[in-house]
Amino acid sequence: QAAKVKKPALAEPVSWWRAVRASTRGCVAAAAMFCSCCTPGAEDVQSELRAGSNNPVPYSQASPASAPEGEVPVAVQVSSRASARAPPEPAQRAAPVNGPPGESGVTFDMVLSDLNAAEAKVYGQAFARLPGGKSVRGTAGRVPLSDTGLRRYVLEYSAIEEAEVDTELLKTGCLDDGGLSEAKFVQLLRDNAVSETAALEEFIGASNDGSTSSAEDCRSRLLLMGQCRLKANFSEDEWDRIFNTVLMSAGAVVPMDDWIIFCNTAARIIRVSQAGGIMKR
Repeated sequence: QAAKVKKPALAEPVSWWRAVRASTRGCVAAAAMFCSCCTPGAEDVQSELRAGSNNPVPYSQASPASAPEGEVPVAVQVSSRASARAPPEPAQRAAPVNGPPGESGVTFDMVLSDLNAAEAKVYGQAFARLPGGKSVRGTAGRVPLSDTGLRRYVLEYSAIEEAEVDTELLKTGCLDDGGLSEAKFVQLLRDNAVSETAALEEFIGASNDGSTSSAEDCRSRLLLMGQCRLKANFSEDEWDRIFNTVLMSAGAVVPMDDWIIFCNTAARIIRVSQAGGIMKR
């Protein structure tokens, strides 16, 4: 009699397939159907939520230890797919750090090295374009307080609210002078780059005790203020240079009085960069 040929036993793989739960077999089968061209990226994974949870948690934050016994952890299921495509880099302005002069002829380097001179040039040019702003035969220009262009510029490049424009203009003492002078116009914008209320609110957000803050927290809070309150759009390198300049004299611990100064200086840099066309809004 011919010897019977025995087929290899399939007991071990079959028993493994049957031993695991149905949900696990579904995950394994589904994973085999995916390819790198159709798998979700990291940004898609972040938006997924764990099913059946009262407090939704992104899949990528799920702990393997929290999965039921015998079931493949959710985080393990998505980790290989998430790594298939790296998350996109945040968009940044393409202008170089040492870029060309802005519309006013002022450069970013000048703003950081001589802020007063940069403000005088940028705001002085703007003042000269206002009605009555140009000097005539040696007589300094004067802009009427009622001029709409003056009021529009003040609202655009300072923290002064519309309801407070008249009050702040009168505080300069220009009523008896027959109009606003260039020097007082520049000083008005310089003194109101950020409101004191906003500066205090930002400090409270960065302070643990209400009186001091760490230099690192101040740096983070200045970035938040610039981006959210002033709509600043600098590159990462430019932000670093701004903070290095503003916080040059800061110690490890920053008191409230110093923070107010740092906050105002950073706001002045942002305002004059916007007004001078160095940073596009």
